[in-house]
Amino acid sequence: MSDDIKLKLPKRRFFVRLDATPEQLPFGIILTDAFTVKHALNVLRLKAGDEVLVIDDSQQTAYLANVLPSDKKDCLSLSLIQRVETGTGKRLEITLAAGLIKEQHWEWLLQKATELGARKIIPLQSSFSDLQPRMMKAERWESIVKAAALQSEGLFIPEISQLLSLQSLPSVLPAHAIKLLLLERDEGIPSLLSFLKVNVLVPETAIVLAIGPEGGWHVDEVEMLKSEGFQPVSLGGRVLRAETAAIVALGIFQQAFSGAESYG
Repeated sequence: MSDDIKLKLPKRRFFVRLDATPEQLPFGIILTDAFTVKHALNVLRLKAGDEVLVIDDSQQTAYLANVLPSDKKDCLSLSLIQRVETGTGKRLEITLAAGLIKEQHWEWLLQKATELGARKIIPLQSSFSDLQPRMMKAERWESIVKAAALQSEGLFIPEISQLLSLQSLPSVLPAHAIKLLLLERDEGIPSLLSFLKVNVLVPETAIVLAIGPEGGWHVDEVEMLKSEGFQPVSLGGRVLRAETAAIVALGIFQQAFSGAESYG
């Protein structure tokens, strides 16, 4: 029988990398990551005895933990007391493949996509991309999605892949994934809402949302993606900014699967 249990999870949580799975509980750990310690002591104002959720960086396990007494300000001592069921693996696996846009808008997209449950974000270099590859800031992007995961009480930090050309995108996607191509015009193509009405998605379904940069997709790019199995869908008659379209699409999935363990 699994030792996992189901209970209401603490809102206060941390993402950590455990060197090994604890064989016996309780199990003491010391967090030294500056971001985590600052968030714990200055933002959450944790004190000895407070209960928190510790999520393994592998994103597969989590533990209830208690804060241990300590006078140090550069670390946080915790006692892992119970393994808990997070539901990881029982939700849609949504990958957002997005054409690069201007830096400020791209960082906003990263934040909101994390809040809305994207599991992976793939930056794409396409014909109309605004942000140049030399402007990519991997460390900053990682800090943005980590902060967003904490703020939204998420159970995982989305993976941000390396920059890909649009032509190389199909080769890195799961063969069984449902691939959707978001287009800014709705003439003759189904809406994302109508797609969800006629396609029953179950937990663990892999979804890929491809969204172009400002200016959308070049016609040749659309044809290439369609030839690779991407199904065009729209978000209606309005022409949305790239980052807005990404958030609307993820929000539709969030709403469609809210109230179930299948999204998170």
